[in-house]
This record gives sequence, C-alpha cells and structure tokens, in this order.
Amino acid sequence: MRQIEKDKDKNEPNEETEYTQVSRELQALRAELESTEDKKKVISLVSDQVGGWTKRVSLKLNGQLQEIGELGIQTKNKSLAEVFEEISSISLKHLEKVIEDKKNND
Repeated sequence: MRQIEKDKDKNEPNEETEYTQVSRELQALRAELESTEDKKKVISLVSDQVGGWTKRVSLKLNGQLQEIGELGIQTKNKSLAEVFEEISSISLKHLEKVIEDKKNND
C-alpha cells in the first residue's frame, strides 16, 4: 500500500508538469492561430484591392483595344499573374509599335 502511495505521489508532479507544458503549448498555438488569421485577413484585403485594380485596368485597356480593332484581354478563369502578364505583353507590343512609328516618321 505504501508503495502505491509513493508511486501516486511521484505521478502527480509529472502530470502537473505535463499539464503545464501542454497548456503553454496550447497558448502558443492559439497565439500563432490568431496571428495567422490576421495575416489571412490582410492578404484577402490586398488581393481584393489588386483584383479590383486589375479589373479596372483590363476594362480600360479592352476599351482602347476595341477602338483600334484588336482583341482585348481575357480575364475569365485566369490568375492575377496571368492577367498581369497579358497586360504587360499587350502594353509592350503597343509601345514597340509607337517607337517604330516614331522612327518611321522621323
């Protein structure tokens, strides 16, 4: 019986220590989760802003391209990176044409 009581006394500090460690770990994980959720909100806001800007630029550029009889930017089912790449490509093409026209006029 005494052996059981001694073993019981030995287990209690270990359980308490383990509980304390698990509590600290849980607290750290909750803080990390909160930080991650805050970052997610910021990323979502920035993504919405960039997406809105991209849509406005695409609409403006499509209007200008239609005026000169060219196909516009296709944004449906494309990532922002793909849309930016297409905007860049079209812009570069037209800038090169402006430079070429200027050289020919001089």
